Amino acid sequence: MQPLPQPKQCFVFGAFNTGGSHGISSNAGVRGFAAAALATLGGVDIVVNNAGAARAHLEGIASIPDEEWIDALNLNYLSAVRLTGALLPALREAGAGSAVVNISSGAAVTPQGPMAHYGAAKAALAAYGKALASELAPAGIRVTTITPGNVLTPGADALRQTIADAMGVPLEATTAGIPLGRPGDPRDIAEAVAYLASDRAQWVTGANLVVDGGELPTF
Repeated sequence: MQPLPQPKQCFVFGAFNTGGSHGISSNAGVRGFAAAALATLGGVDIVVNNAGAARAHLEGIASIPDEEWIDALNLNYLSAVRLTGALLPALREAGAGSAVVNISSGAAVTPQGPMAHYGAAKAALAAYGKALASELAPAGIRVTTITPGNVLTPGADALRQTIADAMGVPLEATTAGIPLGRPGDPRDIAEAVAYLASDRAQWVTGANLVVDGGELPTF
């Protein structure tokens, strides 16, 4: 086992999806973001693919239009494939110890009709990460996935409110029954990312870490 290095300075570069040709849902948007990251940082040794969004279709799978299936794949899956591919030369240049962390979703484990397009895209992301981990392991580049459960964020809260209204139940009912007694906080996921991206996880690759308060079934 290699000794753990001393803490080092960290620079972060991120983006929000703005849609259209400038958002990370598009090839052009991803290329622009990757170029800006490299120009700003001078190199990259950690990539966290955290894009995620979709609209619930309460009428079920048949009501999800083709364009929303494509949108879901572009944002929730292909954005990670494209960005990782664009930054892979920089990761290889950074060498062993570089890491990619993909954020999947509990919807990939327990998909529901109204969000089937989102769950399918996030399931594809998990499969991609597993395959990429095997391919990049000889170079010492680690690839892992995090599968969050119900986490309190503005976007997820709005989605849960839509579902709660349709069911005629209070918002809190959508996160009831979590064994650890509460929904997740973004910090819960951030702590998992920090671990998997760090040298403390230097012998972890291809893993899918479930951070859910015990809510999701074991897989």
